[in-house]
Amino acid sequence: MSIKDTEEVEEHVLIECFERCRENLGANNADTLLAMFKLGSFYFEQGKLEFSREIFTELLEKSKRKHGIDHFNTMNAMRALANVYYDQGEHKAARRLVRTFQKDIDAIEAKHLEFLQKCKSRGDSDSSMKTTMLKLAECYCAQGKYVAAKNIYTDLLELTKISFGPESPDSEFEIFATRFLELNIMFCQKNIAELM
Repeated sequence: MSIKDTEEVEEHVLIECFERCRENLGANNADTLLAMFKLGSFYFEQGKLEFSREIFTELLEKSKRKHGIDHFNTMNAMRALANVYYDQGEHKAARRLVRTFQKDIDAIEAKHLEFLQKCKSRGDSDSSMKTTMLKLAECYCAQGKYVAAKNIYTDLLELTKISFGPESPDSEFEIFATRFLELNIMFCQKNIAELM
C-alpha cells in the first residue's frame, strides 16, 4: 500500500469516526469534538488548509460554548486555528485571534501556576496536578511561550511514562496520551526553531 493509499484510508476512517460520533452522540459531545479536532489536524498535516480552517473555526466556537475559554480543548482549537492562519500567510489574523484570548489566557495561567505551586509544595503528583500542568502548557503555547510549554510537556511525558510503568504503553489510552505529548513537544520545537 502506497503512502497516498494509506493517507486516503486514514482520511476515510477519520471522517467516518467523526460522522458516527456526531450521529450517535450529538454534534457537541466531547468525543465528537475530539474526532473533529483529529480530522482538522489530519487536514492541516496534509496541507489541506481550507478544510482544516473550516473545521477548526467551527470547533473553536463549539468548544467555547461547551467548555468555556479556560478549557484546554478550547485552547487547542484556538491554537490550531491560529496555526492555520499563520500557514496561510495571515499572520495578523493569527496574532489577532491569540490577542482576543490574551486577557483570559493570562488569568488562566496565573490560576494554574498557583495551583501547581500548591501541588508541588505538598509533593503531589496526582492527576489533578498533571491536568494543571497540561492546561498551563496550553496557556504557554497560546501565548507563544514555546520553550516553557515544551519543558512542561517534556516533564508530563516523563511523569506519564513513570505512571504507565517500565513496559511500553499498551492500552489505547496510554498510546494516545504518549503520542499526544510527543506531538505537542514537536509542535513547540517547530515553533521555537521558527522564532530563531
